[in-house]
Amino acid sequence: MASSQSINLKKFIIVSLLIFTIFAPSLSFAKDPVSENGGLVPCGTEKSELVTSEDPVTHKITQTGGEIKVPCTFDHILVLINNIINFLLFVIAIPIAAVMFCYAGFLMIFSGGEASARTKAKGIFWNVVFGLVIAAGAWAIMHTLLGIIGVKKGDGYNWFGLFN
Repeated sequence: MASSQSINLKKFIIVSLLIFTIFAPSLSFAKDPVSENGGLVPCGTEKSELVTSEDPVTHKITQTGGEIKVPCTFDHILVLINNIINFLLFVIAIPIAAVMFCYAGFLMIFSGGEASARTKAKGIFWNVVFGLVIAAGAWAIMHTLLGIIGVKKGDGYNWFGLFN
């Protein structure tokens, strides 16, 4: 009887810790990186004000305005790619990596001396590290290419202020 209660308590603690590990990072997101520039692409979203006027002689109603304030250019396509990569890396990949590190640590701690569980945990650790290195490399390559192509900082793109 006591052993089944301790097993149930262990399961409850493990499930609670996993749930906390998954949802706790969402409490620390103070700013939405996508809405920083008004969306994925900072162009084509605002129009000038419509002005309606009536000709007093012909009583013809005309509207002026409604043009797009910031039309999209090739630079904005690059900014879109940059925003997608930043979203995938910082909002998706890093929290998943944190959860996988926790899972691998859990396997390592509770392996009970079993060599196969320790080997599996070490494999997960290294796979997560390699995945983060590949993702960070893709991020660095994209930002370097954007700088070489000449995307300006004022277009919604900034890599620590290095490109002006």
